Amino acid sequence: MVYYVYILHSDKDGKLYTGYTENLELRFEQHQLGRILSTKEKELYNLYYVKYNFNILSLLLVSEVEREQHQQCPDNLV
Repeated sequence: MVYYVYILHSDKDGKLYTGYTENLELRFEQHQLGRILSTKEKELYNLYYVKYNFNILSLLLVSEVEREQHQQCPDNLV
């Protein structure tokens, strides 16, 4: 299976959220509309980082590395 690993930045509290999905556009829309329980109360997000992965093992490894590397969000979001 093919996945996207993504990091969102909350406009409300400045925190980061890491997730993965097969359909990035749909998942981002769900976050923006408050349909994802874990991010529902944070309101609007900026898409900060996306990585395309080809298998579940790389997904797990990349998501952990990215989470550790992006503890602090820089001022210039992509």
